[in-house]
Amino acid sequence: MGIILSNDYLQIADTNIYARSESSGFSKVNVMDYWHLKRRFRAADLTKSAVNPLLRIDMTTAHTIVAVMLNDVNFDKVRIFGHATDLGANWAGATFDSGADHSVSLNTQINRYNIYIPLTAFNYRWLAITTPAAASAVGSYLTYWEVGSVVLLDSVTTLSKNMAYGYKRQASKAYQDIILAHGGGERISLGDQRKWEADIVFGNRILTDETELWTIDNYNIGIPLIFYENDGDTSKVYLCLRDDAYEGTIEADNIVKGNIIRFKELI
Repeated sequence: MGIILSNDYLQIADTNIYARSESSGFSKVNVMDYWHLKRRFRAADLTKSAVNPLLRIDMTTAHTIVAVMLNDVNFDKVRIFGHATDLGANWAGATFDSGADHSVSLNTQINRYNIYIPLTAFNYRWLAITTPAAASAVGSYLTYWEVGSVVLLDSVTTLSKNMAYGYKRQASKAYQDIILAHGGGERISLGDQRKWEADIVFGNRILTDETELWTIDNYNIGIPLIFYENDGDTSKVYLCLRDDAYEGTIEADNIVKGNIIRFKELI
């Protein structure tokens, strides 16, 4: 399968997000702040229930959500529900159920728990996120449930021809070197979070397959997008920025070669 990209997501107002509980200083609306990951939402409980949601989201009208990305969570199981109306604390009768509990795995490159969850035939006003009975707290904070961000995708672009070999990725921590007057120096860590960056190589393809690359190039470069490797590991999904424009070079009749585009995660 080809990589999946999208910047077609819903931004939900604070008044339309409902949390089962909330810790002071970690507001539920923080799940919609895509620029500052660690502002995050924190509940005031560690309740495990497949039907009593951690978060309920009112999208105000029915939406055909094709996927949900959960970014930097501290639970290892999750379930998604959908319904035309709010079912409050009991979603056992919801019209849409994502099925078996979804396993949230550790992305070892960035040392955070992420998940990309495709949804089939979701077209509802309300969406609920639950931490089922099988869920365990994971990561460095285990006292209450946490969610960095929630991305509700209206549509995605799945590349019919995947990226070429040469895919480079790294996850670095920010630091600053200080040069002292006596000639020595010190290094200061500027944070504990690892930031994913990648160079995506778009190699040879026929002209008709280039259309989807122009579609991505038309994404607003000033707003975050989702990059999902779509290669079997649902944790390899990133909320990031695209740094470069697409550039295609005609190599031969009906053959075009793309360039290298850098993506970098927002933390």
